[in-house]
Amino acid sequence: MIFLNRNKGFTLIELLVVIAIIGLLTSIVLVSIRGIGARARDAKRKSDLDQIRKALLLYAFDHNDSLPSFYFGWNNAGNGWATNRDNGNVCCSHGDLEDFLDGTDPDVPSPKKFYIKMPHDPKYGGCDGYGGNPGGYMYYHSGSSCAVLFAHLEKPSAEDLATCDGVCVGIPPGYGMNYCVEIKP
Repeated sequence: MIFLNRNKGFTLIELLVVIAIIGLLTSIVLVSIRGIGARARDAKRKSDLDQIRKALLLYAFDHNDSLPSFYFGWNNAGNGWATNRDNGNVCCSHGDLEDFLDGTDPDVPSPKKFYIKMPHDPKYGGCDGYGGNPGGYMYYHSGSSCAVLFAHLEKPSAEDLATCDGVCVGIPPGYGMNYCVEIKP
């Protein structure tokens, strides 16, 4: 006589082991993807600043190697927020490098030319940094021969932070900018 075990289910111990393994794998995956969104936004910010830098170099080529240094920004001095729109709404009346480079600023003397459709910060939009909080992109110059674009990276590396060392214009105080792109025509 042969006896067959007709109980073909899992034991409680086997179920608990499988659940524990699934939980461990899930926590490993969650930890590894936690910073992916911030790193992707930081990569976009770096790419945006590079595109703005190229537009500014084109502008300088058309204007005797001079970078924009007046007619926009705080008191028309040419420094401040590079973007002044957040989802189409003006959020900072003195941050109009955006209008300056897309040819729509009424303060810019003729001839006006289109250089770039200004990219905006992927998380904050145009200038949520207004009021001292990080966000948006900034443009500062030291006359017409050198300028710096600034952004706030969420997860900067030591290499990213080093981009602001020794640039021709210091980091604007109080805005949390930690990534710099220097522009010299």
